[in-house]
Amino acid sequence: LKLVGLKLYPCYDHYAPNDWELTYALFAKAQELGILVMVHQASTPVIDAPLEFGRPFLLDAVGRKFPDLRVLVCHAGLPWVDENLVLVAKHPNFYMDVSYMNSVYTRRDMYNFLLKAKAFGLPYSKICWGTDYPGFEFPDTLLPKFRTVNEEARATGGPEIPEEEITKMLGRNFMIAAGLK
Repeated sequence: LKLVGLKLYPCYDHYAPNDWELTYALFAKAQELGILVMVHQASTPVIDAPLEFGRPFLLDAVGRKFPDLRVLVCHAGLPWVDENLVLVAKHPNFYMDVSYMNSVYTRRDMYNFLLKAKAFGLPYSKICWGTDYPGFEFPDTLLPKFRTVNEEARATGGPEIPEEEITKMLGRNFMIAAGLK
């Protein structure tokens, strides 16, 4: 199919990403092709989508079985953010995006999230900015909220997030995750 990437929706399609009968061949082929697999591992308001399949920890087995597979966990695993931070920090080829989270978190929440990521041992190089547009706010609203996160550091006297890291989260990190750089 000449795929350059793949996005999966386990909770919408009613399967666990670590159900090898359904997913082993898919992940094996994606690893062989060297393509990024984005996985919606987060909550959803859709009633028919089982939350049990949205838990980030279900990707741990995937990361252990396919250590060279590049995986981007969408929506930072919200509401299981801490679980997702541990998961992405653990697996060298795992990344996360902050789409949707970017819409529901305030700038202060996002600042605290970035501090927590660092405390959990997650390098900023594994965090990718995203919007989840057109489902939520416009990018021109979300970008300044993320770009100015250090105003929260200044207001609280907390440590600043290095501007170079913020810039990388806004694009370069995804390019690396996707194998485009």
